[in-house]
Amino acid sequence: MVAGVGMAQILGPFAPNAAFFLGYRKYGLIGALLSVPILLMLTALFDHIGRPNLIGFVFGEPLFANNVFDSESDAPNPTLGEGTQ
Repeated sequence: MVAGVGMAQILGPFAPNAAFFLGYRKYGLIGALLSVPILLMLTALFDHIGRPNLIGFVFGEPLFANNVFDSESDAPNPTLGEGTQ
């Protein structure tokens, strides 16, 4: 995500308005205040992990093309106490 990009340029006008309306209708003022930040967090999450393959998942394919939830990743996995006495 590019710094300085507005929310309307990322999501468009419909998604925040729909999230605000549905959050307000379901949970009142708290839902209205939390719905758009939750929508932004979900948008950032799906930008990071990719779009889910829901129809392929029904037929046995992996849900995400790059399986970020695999335990065998290329990232280092430091353990506590390693190299200390």
